[in-house]
Amino acid sequence: MNPYYVLGVRKNSTSKEIDESFNRLSEKYNPKNYAGDQFYAKKRLNEILEAYNILSHEDLKLEYDSKYNKHIELHSDSKNSFNKN
Repeated sequence: MNPYYVLGVRKNSTSKEIDESFNRLSEKYNPKNYAGDQFYAKKRLNEILEAYNILSHEDLKLEYDSKYNKHIELHSDSKNSFNKN
């Protein structure tokens, strides 16, 4: 799960933008407000909560960004070595 994608924010978003996105999405997918599939609404709301818990805590956000960057580097290195052969 990419918390930035789930909340629809950029990596350089401010905490205010993250909060606003969380509030908007959590209200939209709250099972009390959602007119569609309640199972989907609950699943989506859990994803939103998990993403917000990561991005709203600076230490968790930094940890996620560090792991994400290492993952990207690993895959870009393997693509480069694959193309050299």
